[in-house]
This record gives sequence, structure tokens and C-alpha cells, in this order.
Amino acid sequence: MLFFIIMREFRHNILSLRLHLSLILTIVVFSLGTIAFVNNYKLENGAYKRYNDKEIENMRSLATSNLSQLAVQRKNQLLEPRSNSFINDSREKYLPNSFEYNSYNVFGFTVKPGSINPYLQPFLELNWTFVISIIIGFTVFLFTFDSISGEKESRTLAISLANSVSRGTLLFGKYLSVLLTTAFVLIPGLCISLIIIFISGAIQVNAVTVMETAGFFIIGMTFIACIAAFGMLASVLSKSANVSM
Repeated sequence: MLFFIIMREFRHNILSLRLHLSLILTIVVFSLGTIAFVNNYKLENGAYKRYNDKEIENMRSLATSNLSQLAVQRKNQLLEPRSNSFINDSREKYLPNSFEYNSYNVFGFTVKPGSINPYLQPFLELNWTFVISIIIGFTVFLFTFDSISGEKESRTLAISLANSVSRGTLLFGKYLSVLLTTAFVLIPGLCISLIIIFISGAIQVNAVTVMETAGFFIIGMTFIACIAAFGMLASVLSKSANVSM
């Protein structure tokens, strides 16, 4: 009976317009965010390599003339751009991105020119964390706000409970169908994002990338499960879909 409830609700969600719109929006945002990341990563990585090459050349030139001066001269070491920031940039662009040092001491951390000013550009990048926390989170609410309250209004909940099925089984089946529907929306976006990264050649897709993707999916589905639970609770406690929303 539980399997029948899950498949019935999943089939109903698959045929709904809200799923089609959510799927299209998720794929578009994942694609645009990944393309923007690839372009930015190529520019940042190229600038980082040119900076390092220039610093190494200056150190070699100074070493041939005065080794003592090379030891005491202060130098800046930039942090390498992270190749997995398409998952979550961890807000690193707002933190110091270089440190000043010589052979005897580390003098402190600085922010090199080119870092994003959070007061000038107060927006989030379209990384995976942003997509799942905003777009997918809203999608979950679209499939939960009227899951129970909608059937109360249409008088179909009484018919469902008239069968030999407990309220807990019915509620749990609807809950699992929401998770299955959300995974159906999320997985194509993740796959398209990885395909774009693989085709671009900017980042090598290896076992670490696969593990990070799997870890993100597990954590993301846990987040989705929590959001779905709150949506179902609102739908159970409300007598109409408008109140639940």
C-alpha cells in the first residue's frame, strides 16, 4: 500500500505544471551558474599562474645578485583559486587571499586588489548551494503546501482514509513522494553541471570530484527532507491550501 501511495503521488507530481517549470528553471540556473564558474575560473587561474611565474622570475633574478636581500625581502603569496567552488565558494572572496612573508617571518594576511567588495556586490553566486537552498527549497514547498490541505478542500482525503490505510502510512507515502520528486528535479541539474565542467576541460573530474558531488547530494537531500517536513506540517495543520501557503 505504501508503494502504491508513493507511485500515485509521484505520478501526479510528474504530470503537474509546477514540476515542469521547476525542472526547466533548475536546469537553466545550474547551466548558467556552471558556465559562469568555468569562465571565471579560467580567468582567475590564468592570472594566478602569470603572477606566480612573475614572482619566481623576480626571485631568481634577485638570487643571482644578492641572496641576503632575497632572504629578507617581503614577498606576497596568493592563494590558488579553488577548483570545487562551483559547489560552494565558502565566501572565500570576502576573506584575505594572500599573506606577506620572508625567510624569517610571516607578517600578516592581506586582501589583494581584485577581491569582491561585499558592499558593492551584495549577491550570491549561482553555485550548487545557492540553487538547492533557494530554488530547490522553494520547489519542495510547491509540492508540500497543498499535499494534505488541498485534499481537505477537494474532499478527497476522506475517500483516501476510507480505504484500509492508516493516516501515518498515507502521510509517510506523500512525504517520500515529495523527496522522490525533488530528486527527480535535482539530479538532471547536477548531471548537466558536471557535463559542462567535463567538456570545458578547466577542471579535471576525478574521484575526489565524484565524492564531493555524492556528499553534496546526501547533505542536500537531508536539507530537502527537513524542508519537506515543515511543508507537510503546515499542510496538515491547515484547513485550506491558501492558509498552508
